[in-house]
Amino acid sequence: MPGISGLGHVGLYCNDLEKMRDFYARVLGLTISDEDLERGICFLSAAPDAEHHELALVRAREPGQKTHNVQQVSFKVRSLDDVRAYHRRLRDAGLNLRAVHAFPSGALAQIDLVPEDSSAFEEAARQAKLELSEKKTAFLVEGDDRPGAVAATLEKLGNAGINVTALSAVRSGGGRYGALFWVAPAEIEKAAQTLGAR
Repeated sequence: MPGISGLGHVGLYCNDLEKMRDFYARVLGLTISDEDLERGICFLSAAPDAEHHELALVRAREPGQKTHNVQQVSFKVRSLDDVRAYHRRLRDAGLNLRAVHAFPSGALAQIDLVPEDSSAFEEAARQAKLELSEKKTAFLVEGDDRPGAVAATLEKLGNAGINVTALSAVRSGGGRYGALFWVAPAEIEKAAQTLGAR
């Protein structure tokens, strides 16, 4: 039986990022492991040698945004077998995943899932008693494979001053490719406009 083995990290929206950064770093003593205050994000950790970040502070984009406090919550599982078991549960519920991105986090793993139908995915997860983190936004790019296919997308983002924080790409066969990438939460809307994302 798969299970959640621990908390990976928590992301919080902040109306005053600099003030919250000072509180968690100076007052509570967390280490700033990475940050880009111009783009509105700061990563902190109590054990930076073991975990890049346990807390992410993100500048709130706009007063009317849907989520005002928690930006995301990430959970860890014990093994790759747990990842497979959760995948089987979702498959058996008839859910199609457009992309799966799993990677180690210390001795555990984090899984990012991109469902074709997010509402059906959330309902199936609820029925399977799976705890999901706060929904995150990733970009899925697909197309005909050619030299520089991913580079062309990255160049557009770079020219717009948008930094890609993580990326996975693969040649999927039949002359096609797919790439999954993330940007800082404060830059999601700008990235979507730059790429004409749907």
